[in-house]
Amino acid sequence: DCDWSSDVCSSDLKLKENTCHGDFILPFSIYKGTISTSFPSIAVHWHEEVEVIIVIDGSCDYRIDLDKFTINKGDILIVSPQALHSFNLIPENTMTWVSFVFNINMLKSSDTDGTLLKYIAPILNHEHELPYLINKNNSCYNKILSLIEYILFCYYEKEIAYELELKSLLFNLFSILYIFFLKFLHLHYIF
Repeated sequence: DCDWSSDVCSSDLKLKENTCHGDFILPFSIYKGTISTSFPSIAVHWHEEVEVIIVIDGSCDYRIDLDKFTINKGDILIVSPQALHSFNLIPENTMTWVSFVFNINMLKSSDTDGTLLKYIAPILNHEHELPYLINKNNSCYNKILSLIEYILFCYYEKEIAYELELKSLLFNLFSILYIFFLKFLHLHYIF
């Protein structure tokens, strides 16, 4: 059973992805793919997990919820939990990507703490929206790209205590996202 969240989703259950991303111990997986004439799209779907996608090469049309845009080599996409999303081929183009998908609940602790209340819970409750697209025009792009590369390296190498390091890197990613994109959203929380 892969339902690590008790959240109720209002999206069409027929569109829910039924893939188990990781396992109970480490709900984290990495995927690679290419959109081409032989595989022209990834159908509209949603999942409980956060997905971070980096475009390795090419371009394609991307839809997240009601927004549609073209993504290009180097772009970073962040898909919030329960967001509808899809890829579609642009004629005469291909697009190769790598992504990691993780259950944000892995960043929660058994005890309620300030980090959970100020940063993680508002994302889970859809009070704070993660940015969809980060590209070279964003001042934090190089910092986030380097962090994503290190997350991928950490997961592939699986050195001793890599789970701890992976979790710390995900916290770092959310820290950067709050600093550069969501910094004004948590000010109403007072401790």
